Amino acid sequence: MKTKFLIILIICIKVCGYSQAVDADTIIDTFVSARSQPFEIGFTFASVNARNEIMFSNPDEPCLELLNGILFRYKFNKLSLRINFSFNEKQSSKNPMDIADYQFGKSECKSFKIGAGLQWTPLIKKELIYLFLDCNYKSRNENSEIVNIVASYYTFQTIHSKAEGLDMVGGLGTKLRIYKNFYFSMEGGFNQFFGINKKKTIQVSTPKSSTQIVPYRFDTILLRFYLSLTF
Repeated sequence: MKTKFLIILIICIKVCGYSQAVDADTIIDTFVSARSQPFEIGFTFASVNARNEIMFSNPDEPCLELLNGILFRYKFNKLSLRINFSFNEKQSSKNPMDIADYQFGKSECKSFKIGAGLQWTPLIKKELIYLFLDCNYKSRNENSEIVNIVASYYTFQTIHSKAEGLDMVGGLGTKLRIYKNFYFSMEGGFNQFFGINKKKTIQVSTPKSSTQIVPYRFDTILLRFYLSLTF
């Protein structure tokens, strides 16, 4: 009788130990990482902006940007951490026939964003649909040379403007496997910028110059396309 009792007791202890191990493994799988490759790095091969505003000759956000950014993601369970960086450079010019107020010239614009955000998906192992929110620091610099024609008089100006502030992007995304650890992602959302624009105008023909510092706001609807690798 004592021997049977000892055997039953040993079996119970082993079953309880196995159950606790399983529970521990489940907790680790759920809260630490839902996949064996939580790291991901992606490249923005295209960005499309639905709405543009013109400072002088360049839109604040170009209609189409190619190979302009990097996205890093780390996945916990349903929640992911995002870190992103993007850069854009554009040169443009306007001829007298392009506009009616007889103002023309050339311009060069450079802008970059860097920031972090969060991403949430309703499914742990699948990221077919997810929500995201990014908060970035944005800086935009533009140098322009402008010729104004009034009657038979010409005036030459150079304009240096710098806008910087908080750039926020929130929306919906989807992620599809291409091959093994390679993925395609598409994100669409609302982009809003709040900041300050400092504009300095110099009259080339005279030594006069003026500086303006004004609040600046810009918003647009955008689409972004990524190719990424998990590891």
